[in-house]
Amino acid sequence: MRRVFVLMGCVCLLGCSDELKTGKESNSAFSATTDGVILIDAQKFPAVAAGVWENEEYGWIFRIEKDGRLSKIRHTIGRAALKADETASFPLINNGMAIIEPGPWCVQYDGKNGFITIEINIKRFYYDLGGGNVVKGSSRDVFMGSLPKKGEDRWVLSWLSFPEYIASTGDRKFLDYQLPVESGDEDKGEVVFTKIKGLSEED
Repeated sequence: MRRVFVLMGCVCLLGCSDELKTGKESNSAFSATTDGVILIDAQKFPAVAAGVWENEEYGWIFRIEKDGRLSKIRHTIGRAALKADETASFPLINNGMAIIEPGPWCVQYDGKNGFITIEINIKRFYYDLGGGNVVKGSSRDVFMGSLPKKGEDRWVLSWLSFPEYIASTGDRKFLDYQLPVESGDEDKGEVVFTKIKGLSEED
C-alpha cells in the first residue's frame, strides 16, 4: 500500500503542463449560474484576482478569467492539467494511464467583504500506476480568502480538501480498499499562491 501512494506522489504526466497557461475554455453550470461564477453584492468580478495562480508546494494552478470563470487548473492529485467540463486522459510512467472527469467548478465573489470562494470538484479519477497498482476515487476542494492586494503577486487562501481514495495493489493485498478519513484531515490550513502569468488587471 505504501508503494501505491509513493507512486501517486511522484507520478509523471506527459505533455500536459503547458496547456494551463494558454487559451480560454467555457465552464460548466454550477448551482443557479450558467458559467460557474456567482457574484454577491458586485456587478463584475474583481480584475485583481484574474490570471494564472500557482502553489508550488501542492502543485495547484488556477487560471481565472476576467469574468471569474475557472477555465483550467492543475490539480494536486497527480499534478494533472485539466480543462473545465472536459474529461482528460494522460499516459503515466511505467506504462500507466490516468483518466480524470471534472465535476462542477465554481468561483464565488462577495463584493461586500471582498471574499472569494473557489470550489473544484472531480467527479472521478482513475490512475493505473502499472504493475496492477490502481488508485481511483473523487475529490472536492474548497479555497477561501480575501482578495489579493492590487499589484501584488502573492495570494493566501485557506484550503479544505475532501478526497475519496480507493486503492488496489498488484500483490492483491488490497482490492478496492477505501482509505479511512479522520476528522480534521480536511483542513489543510493556509496555502500561498503566486501569480505566474496574469491577465490584465485594467478595467
